[in-house]
Amino acid sequence: DKPHALHQNSRLLRGREMTRPVLRTEVCDILGIEYPILQGAFGTGGGPKLYAAISNAGGLGMIGSGRRAPDLIVQEIRETKELTDKPFGLNIVIRRPHEPEYGIYRKFIQMVIDEGVKVVSTGAGDPTEVVSIMKEHGVKVLPVTSGVGHAIRVEKAGADMVVSTGLEGGGHVGDLATLPLIPQVADAVKIPVIAGGGIADGRGMAAALALGAKGVQMGTRFGCTEECCAHINYKQAIVDADDRCTVIMGRAFRDPSRGMLNPYSKRLLEMEAAGASREEYIKYNANRSIMGFYEGNVTDGRILFGQVAGLIHDIPTCEEVVQHIVKEALEVMNAMGQTAAKGSSA
Repeated sequence: DKPHALHQNSRLLRGREMTRPVLRTEVCDILGIEYPILQGAFGTGGGPKLYAAISNAGGLGMIGSGRRAPDLIVQEIRETKELTDKPFGLNIVIRRPHEPEYGIYRKFIQMVIDEGVKVVSTGAGDPTEVVSIMKEHGVKVLPVTSGVGHAIRVEKAGADMVVSTGLEGGGHVGDLATLPLIPQVADAVKIPVIAGGGIADGRGMAAALALGAKGVQMGTRFGCTEECCAHINYKQAIVDADDRCTVIMGRAFRDPSRGMLNPYSKRLLEMEAAGASREEYIKYNANRSIMGFYEGNVTDGRILFGQVAGLIHDIPTCEEVVQHIVKEALEVMNAMGQTAAKGSSA
């Protein structure tokens, strides 16, 4: 069995009232949430039950649009509204006018306005257009970045805060690890920084705050919860994972992503080494995410999750996850303060 199992704490949380701990930063005030804990959006989606459960637990649920149909996203927004009166967001991948998906991208922007979504996170590209439009409608914009230069640019564009993610995270990744990335970004910008990549418990949250972040974003941890609509095989793959369970694939095709090391990803790495074309890569990848996330095919499917999977040991509710992380973060920070105080008096 893995040590430090979350389910040991989860059992304590079930079935009895507990005083809710307090852990607030300016992120909470900007977004109107209780805790500075955000969900990393899944391109395949996590389901309205997941988004609402995270928001109801005090964090911020985030609907992933990915390459999904706008009509489906509208439906998810409305279903999420029925399940929570708390803020939640929509992740939009930025497209340029010459790209085939630019029209859908613009539909997503209008959808945010029409449906009254209060928060938008963006991936890829220059968010200036999105920020300009959203500010007119009181929508907060949180671009997701993986480097200092990009973070500086989104601040200049008028973003409310920046999400900086290290290469430890699942899904699309950059080149820098979380530990060196976050303090560099925090030193470079004045807007609040949200740390993502490699965070799944209170120790990670305490570390992120110590590095200068004002909150955390988690994808893999929330993907392995009761409310997430992913197949049980996907969740069990996370529970069974160890510290060597993931690999970055697709770099040669300008699409680096971290996911489970399985026959699918091994074949993809072989294709990269053999010099396969991007067209061959796209053809090989077709429907693989659906196969892995929704159908639970852990052999031939694209199973995206981060290195932090080795720290995840069970499938709790989102409420249990949030409460455990906040409590543990406070305990860690308090213990560090006591240790520092003892050291200074020695």
